[in-house]
Amino acid sequence: MDEIVPYTTEQDLEDILKSFPIQVRIVGDEYEDKNFTARAYCESSNITLYFNKRAHRFSSSALRHLIASKI
Repeated sequence: MDEIVPYTTEQDLEDILKSFPIQVRIVGDEYEDKNFTARAYCESSNITLYFNKRAHRFSSSALRHLIASKI
């Protein structure tokens, strides 16, 4: 079953990765050669890291900022 699990903090993310039977974690391709939260855990736990390439101009961060500025 595929599921998206939202989280708020980096600690929440680590707890989720350790609590659920995660098979794939998707992160932006800008992190491919960088360290990020729980990367070592994913690699040692055989969680597949998929580095998603953004082929469009949309950004969730930019969208959040736009919405916040309108409220």
